Amino acid sequence: VGAPGLVVYKLWFAGKGDKAEEAPRVYKKMELGHVGLPEEMIRFTFDHFPDLYQAFIDYNSEITLFDNEISRIEGIGTTYPDQVKIADKEKKIWEKARDTLKKAFIKLEKPVKETYVLFRVNKDQGLARIEKLNNELAQSAIEALKPAQEMTQKLKQTEPVPEGMVKGTIY
Repeated sequence: VGAPGLVVYKLWFAGKGDKAEEAPRVYKKMELGHVGLPEEMIRFTFDHFPDLYQAFIDYNSEITLFDNEISRIEGIGTTYPDQVKIADKEKKIWEKARDTLKKAFIKLEKPVKETYVLFRVNKDQGLARIEKLNNELAQSAIEALKPAQEMTQKLKQTEPVPEGMVKGTIY
């Protein structure tokens, strides 16, 4: 029993972390409906600004959460028209946060567009600009996402871990 267990461990589980670190990142086309960049610029961002690309994915998710919450609040306001002031007040808070996030990411899209065109025209200057902007853009995106993620954290469903050894292990 021990020998087959050791063989399975060595072949299946051991070294998984090492192989994952060596594997190159592979671009998978994603629908980022809230990002205003064309597909080739999104791919460029994936290749040259990996942290910013991840921020675009997070931004897209956050805007979707904002839109869903605003729709939910509007539905409640419609259901209870006598209390529409309460719903409108909360809706304005969510809309303001969404609009702030959108404005921040629109400002981030402009340098990506400029860098993409510069890279296509003059690769050396484009690479120099990529190196210069990489950390700056990623940091700006993270700072813009932080308040939105804090606000939407309560919307993200967190399922409690079931009690018991068997149920907890299966979970």
